[in-house]
Amino acid sequence: MKLTLSLFALGTLITTSFAMAQAPSHNGGFQTARYLKGYQCMQAGKAWTDADFNRWVENGRLPNDPSVPQNSPVYASSDLNANQVGTSDNVALVDIRHPAVNNRLPILWPNGKTVWINVKELSPYKVVSNPRAKCYPVQLKNGRYGTSSTPPK
Repeated sequence: MKLTLSLFALGTLITTSFAMAQAPSHNGGFQTARYLKGYQCMQAGKAWTDADFNRWVENGRLPNDPSVPQNSPVYASSDLNANQVGTSDNVALVDIRHPAVNNRLPILWPNGKTVWINVKELSPYKVVSNPRAKCYPVQLKNGRYGTSSTPPK
């Protein structure tokens, strides 16, 4: 069962990765325009462990725990009374040029707006299924912000 599930997951990952790499680009699509200096990828929300991943593989299903928020709240400013303006993606682009203020760090949303996230919501970037994976903050050709796994040249 483990081998069948692992092979299925690997095949799905390869197929999805190939399809995404071959997808046509509209209005600049997901092509990198430039790498962002002063920003670092970090995990936002619950950091899954190797044990979590192994348990999901053994059970043959992905996590679906409604008691654990998948996304972390973000705020309009570092002020403790600032309004929550939304939630972060699972990977946050953290502005490392600025120190934490009131235990909050600025992050860059995909639309380019700066919002603030609690430090306790962040952990080092890690892909459980591929510990060697790297993340590089980028601006895309369509003007939005995101990540790339390809290092700058």
